[in-house]
Parts: sequence; C-alpha cells; structure tokens
Amino acid sequence: MGDMYYRGVVLNDYKIIREAWNLPQFSGRFRLPINLVRMGNDGKQRGIIFNDGQNWAEQRRFSLRHLKDFGLGKNTMESIILDEAVELISRFREENGRPVSTQNRFNAAIINAFWTIVAGERFKHDDPKLAKLVNCVMQ
Repeated sequence: MGDMYYRGVVLNDYKIIREAWNLPQFSGRFRLPINLVRMGNDGKQRGIIFNDGQNWAEQRRFSLRHLKDFGLGKNTMESIILDEAVELISRFREENGRPVSTQNRFNAAIINAFWTIVAGERFKHDDPKLAKLVNCVMQ
C-alpha cells in the first residue's frame, strides 16, 4: 500500500465535539482501506458504522427507535452490557502471559448482548452456538 497519510481534525473539548456532531459537515466517514473492504465489491456502504449521509441518518433513526423498544437506555440494557464486559475481561485474564487473539471476541460480546435482548437467551463466550452466530454475521 505504501505510505498513506490522512488529514484529520482532532476535537478534544466536550462542548465543541457536541456542537460539531450536530453539523452535517461532520457526519461523513473516512474512506480508509478497512472501510472499503467492509463495503464489499459493489462499493455500497453498509450498516451504521460504514455509512454516512441521508442513508446513515435513516438507519440510525430506525435502529434507535427499535432498540429502545428492547430496552436501550434502561438499567436492564446496562446490566446486559456489563455481563458481556465482565465475561470478556475474565476470558482475557485466563490467557494472561500468553499471546491473545482478539479476533471476533469483541464481536461475540456485542452479538451476545443483542441476542440476549432479542431472544432472551445469553451464551457463554466459548459456546459453539455463539461462534456460529458470529460467523453468520461476519460473512
């Protein structure tokens, strides 16, 4: 790939960040190589993370509206996320002193949290059913 440089602006003041995020000029996403890989061969932006503009705004609005129905922003949601964080940290501690692969571990925690909200069921991080869910989502 060679040497690549990206210009950017760093905002480090809470009030300025909040103000900037409310401006449409700051809603775009960088066209970094990793973003291009996630878009796929057709070049379409997918999901909320790799999207911007009107399409992003619609997906964000849809996601927030429906996630609130499942408890987003309530104490139950915080409890679910905390459970995932605790297990993730615990699993990392088990491998203390050895090289650790983080591939899909964060994805597993996130998918497990959503699965708990949607299906009312939580998997241990070493459960093959969770690994299958992660593989399905990552394809």
